[in-house]
Amino acid sequence: MEDFIQTRFGWCYFEVGESSALIYGLFVHPEYRGQGKAKRLLTLAISEIRDTGYGGDIGIEAVPKEAGIDAERLVSFYTSMGLKILTKADD
Repeated sequence: MEDFIQTRFGWCYFEVGESSALIYGLFVHPEYRGQGKAKRLLTLAISEIRDTGYGGDIGIEAVPKEAGIDAERLVSFYTSMGLKILTKADD
């Protein structure tokens, strides 16, 4: 099941299968960055995923989509949210 969350400050796509869940396409508009909006979007996506009954790891790739976004900070942030960092080999 693919799903989409959109707010005035950004959007997030996620997908839930029988044995896996993936968050992808997270975007926060530049004027809202640094205000906790990415955390809010991820919290909403994680909640939606858990509401399906899926209880396993939720994966995400820590690949910056724009210049100026630090991959190490993404990894730290996503890990703090309880997400599993995926690599290309995990695809």
